[in-house]
Amino acid sequence: MNFDELIEYLSEELHIELIPDNQHTVSILVDDNLTVQMEVDDYKKEFLFVVFIAEIAPGRFREEVFKSALIANNLSTRIGTFSYYKEENQFIFHKFVSTETPKEEILNFLTEVIYVAEKWKKALESGRSAPDDLPSKSKDSSLKPFGLKP
Repeated sequence: MNFDELIEYLSEELHIELIPDNQHTVSILVDDNLTVQMEVDDYKKEFLFVVFIAEIAPGRFREEVFKSALIANNLSTRIGTFSYYKEENQFIFHKFVSTETPKEEILNFLTEVIYVAEKWKKALESGRSAPDDLPSKSKDSSLKPFGLKP
């Protein structure tokens, strides 16, 4: 499936008009709260989905968020990857999806990605470094960033 077909399908399913910008990306504002950006890498034959979760100022809290994100990125159940986008000072969640993936699966994936990003955004807004359901060091001492063991 090409990007235009995906955009057309998502427009119909989400009942919104999606129009690529001059850089051939599409952004969706979810509940005036989160921005989901979609684009295609024609060379790798992948769609990229990026959710901008929050701007996080430098300091101890950001360090704790990054530690939590590393733990989340190491979970076997993860559906995407948390990252830091330095140019915009944004904590993001992203995923590459093959252009061969059925469009129905992409829509389901998009729903899951938004759900995960909303949980993290709410946690950060309430002063927590991660959602409550993220396993923590105190609950499972074997979980370390990058899966490192002492």
